[in-house]
Amino acid sequence: MSNRVETRGLPVKRGNFGGRSQGQAARLRHAGRAHAHQAGRDQARHEHDAVHARHHHGAGRKRRGAGAKGGGEVKTIAIMNQKGGRGKTPSAINLAGELVRRGKKVLIMDMDTQGNATSNLELTEVPATTLADVICDKDRRIPDAICHTSVENLDVIRGGALLAPALTAMQELPFGRDMTLRRLLPQIPQDYDFVFFDCSPSLESLFNINVLVAVQYILIPIKVDKNSIEGYNVMLETVQNVRELVNPDIRVLGIFMTAVESGSTLDKEMIASFPQMLPELAFRSYIRKNIDVKKAPLALQPLCFFSPRCAATADYAALCDEMLERMEG
Repeated sequence: MSNRVETRGLPVKRGNFGGRSQGQAARLRHAGRAHAHQAGRDQARHEHDAVHARHHHGAGRKRRGAGAKGGGEVKTIAIMNQKGGRGKTPSAINLAGELVRRGKKVLIMDMDTQGNATSNLELTEVPATTLADVICDKDRRIPDAICHTSVENLDVIRGGALLAPALTAMQELPFGRDMTLRRLLPQIPQDYDFVFFDCSPSLESLFNINVLVAVQYILIPIKVDKNSIEGYNVMLETVQNVRELVNPDIRVLGIFMTAVESGSTLDKEMIASFPQMLPELAFRSYIRKNIDVKKAPLALQPLCFFSPRCAATADYAALCDEMLERMEG
């Protein structure tokens, strides 16, 4: 029997999380066992959480909560790479902004202890409740922690140092610590169309394991360098293990390049060969290097609102189109 598995058409060697610790695999196996026990309890709590969410955010359109199956659900997308500096936070904010520009309502959950998604947007309404409070206090709910931004229909749940108590609380749970976020997702108000999770670089992070257990889709940004190209398979192996052990619905939408210098010979070669290197996973769209990508966070705005006509804005719009096509496929 072959020892290879398929991840969205790309063969990936079966391994122990690409050489990662056995502890991560053990945590996911434990999460898989806990999931069956938790599923019934989640369903019972979902009705209460939905009522609570409508009370705080209005009834909105009739749609199912995040993590539910069936049409019209909130779509949950993690921007993830085990390496730093690949463009995860700009991509989360700029894809969210592009969807808002198209009339969608989007929530960004900042799951990174650096908190860049939080600090790169202008928060206009900041509740005292944090994600840590929601995790630690059963009387708090996700809607209590949602911050509005200066961009209408773009909201944030804060990360950064505020996540420290949440991490401590999850580590102290006797069981089900990997399922914490999955249990909370049905609380997300039903009028959101998309939820983006901005993740830290470490695949070993308890927050990232929680995200992988909970979400439907993964987007992987890379830069045009040797380390990025060689490291993507670690991410894919991790997702494959998560799919087999605890979250069969998780799906890698694809891998896209950021900070591309289209005038560079090396980058031109990569653009030409990328689809052949990663069949079915490589996005045709890529994000060109542009100074406005760096200026937009200083203005606390998504790129499409800060500089609507810049090249990178068009690139993120094209990437958004392709992302939506893959979700429908």
